[in-house]
Amino acid sequence: MKTEVNALFAALSFAVCGEDRLDDYAALFSDEEFLQRTAKLAAYHDLAHLLYYSLKEKKIIDKKSGDIYKRAENYIMSAAIRYERLSETTNKVCALFEKNEIPYIPLKGAVLRSLYPEPFMRTSCDTDILVNPGDVDKAASLIKSELGGKAEWSGDHDIPIYFENGTHIELHFSFSGLPFGGEEIMKDVFSKSTLKPGTAFCYEMPDDLFYYYHIAHMAKHIKNGGCGIKPFIDLYLLDKQKGDGRAETLKRGGLYEFSQNASKLSNIWMSGKMPNGELLDLAKYILRGGSYGNQKTKAQQNSSEFQNAAGRIFLPYSKLKFHYKELENHKWLYPYCAVKRLLRLAFKTLPGIISSSRKKADTEKAAKTAEMMKQIGL
Repeated sequence: MKTEVNALFAALSFAVCGEDRLDDYAALFSDEEFLQRTAKLAAYHDLAHLLYYSLKEKKIIDKKSGDIYKRAENYIMSAAIRYERLSETTNKVCALFEKNEIPYIPLKGAVLRSLYPEPFMRTSCDTDILVNPGDVDKAASLIKSELGGKAEWSGDHDIPIYFENGTHIELHFSFSGLPFGGEEIMKDVFSKSTLKPGTAFCYEMPDDLFYYYHIAHMAKHIKNGGCGIKPFIDLYLLDKQKGDGRAETLKRGGLYEFSQNASKLSNIWMSGKMPNGELLDLAKYILRGGSYGNQKTKAQQNSSEFQNAAGRIFLPYSKLKFHYKELENHKWLYPYCAVKRLLRLAFKTLPGIISSSRKKADTEKAAKTAEMMKQIGL
């Protein structure tokens, strides 16, 4: 059965791996409604540029396709511009750290991008850079004075800094918040890392720690409602780069079972197969949640109505961002969103909040999701 999900992954596999199954979907993509549904799913996961890139490369769409072709051009160009702007900001920050002798480690997409055929393919809303806790104030101050970055506030593990060109970086100084003791696994990461060739202060994590951090970050977001398709594409590419010590580090960090299931799902998706069992449940959960999770997937995580209601009154950024999607890209809005939420809750009694939760949370789905989490190792 050929579905929009299968069609999307055929396009993604072609774009990032050169695996060509798109001929099987050419006729379906000629149906504009099918294409629009697939494109909507792709855009929900910030992957529309890869869908249209593949369709253009395979000549399934061309200039004769009219508005569809223009839409494809816009998505691809937008992704390329986003990359160029973010790359410019990242390079300036790294050069600043080199000049001022501040050790740093690029994280997540800044590193994963090198696994893709073209860097613009791996979109990202920001660049994550780790510095030592003792250097974070100096680093943030230099970015502000030398590059014009604006840091409105500091989180429990990072400082979001925004720039005039619309980009931002997250200046990390700890790994707090990682599940299953991840903070302990990532402890003293600079002492375990090595200098990147051609630099004096840019460090690269050993493969096992980088892999563990990627898995831990996926687990964290899945527990909070979803991580989207993109990290599974990253994982598929990471798994093609075999490394030493990954299994041992994952076992020490309590994420080996989850990593095995995540790798299985990434391989199933990118190979054009259909998941089953708990992996089918996980697949549906990820697809519904989009890049950052949605209200339905988050509601399924509620295990105690009372605790959930009480805990929802005062939320840290790490949880509030899952209720206000705009926070993911604009962390400076945290105070506004926090006050907005408090004012809304001020007009409700605690029983009212609990009652509202009852209406929104599907108990059966919540139980099923909890069982699925258990089965995949979370």
